[in-house]
Order: sequence, then structure tokens, then C-alpha cells
Amino acid sequence: MTYIGFIKEFDKNIRAALTFQEMAKLSGNAIPDETRKKILHYLRNGFFLAGAMSFIYDFDNEKIGNLDYYTDGTYVWPSYYAFYLNKYPHLYINPEFISHTENTEFTIPAITDARLAEMDRSFSREWSGNY
Repeated sequence: MTYIGFIKEFDKNIRAALTFQEMAKLSGNAIPDETRKKILHYLRNGFFLAGAMSFIYDFDNEKIGNLDYYTDGTYVWPSYYAFYLNKYPHLYINPEFISHTENTEFTIPAITDARLAEMDRSFSREWSGNY
């Protein structure tokens, strides 16, 4: 399980999280706009993994929505990742994730209930800081 798109200001316990400033410094993926749109669609259509029961706003006080977490069975990402990729088109996307989505033809693969439950347990430990 790989964590992508986590921002410290929202998810301080996720070890892979970066500050927004750190993520912005990594900007500049030179990927075609069509690929970026497909990745955004992919992120918005992941399997729901968990939710934090809080409504979040971005740094400009713009509404993002519920703080939810999604997965495709390999990667886990927060709902705000798609929001920020849409708002800042040159924001960093992990090249391995780009390859992963291309290899699946931008389609979320099926996930068994057992795999989803396993990921939920692992994510819950990470999110709560109980590594």
C-alpha cells in the first residue's frame, strides 16, 4: 500500500505526507492535459476507504469537502488530492502512480472485500499514528 497526495497540514500522522510547500516545489510533471484529466477521473472514482468526519477548506478558504480517503487496492489518497491537482495543474504527481494508472488504462481495478478490510486496518493504524 502506497500513500500519495497527502499534505501534512491536513494529515500530520501520515508518514509519507509532505507540506503543501514541499509538494508545490516538486511541481512540474510534464504530462499531457488529457492524461492529467484521466488521472483526476481515476482519483475521483476510487473505492471509499475511510472518512474523518470533518469538512475541510483549502488555504484560500475555498470549500474542498469531506476529508475522505480512497484506494484502488494499491494506492491510498485523500479526497483533497484531486481538488489540488485540479486547482494547480502543475502540482506533483508521482511518476510511478502515473505509470500505474496508464497500465490500468485509467480504470480502477476490482478489490475484494478482504483486501479492502486489510487496507482499512493498515490505514487506520497509519492515520492514528500507531505505526
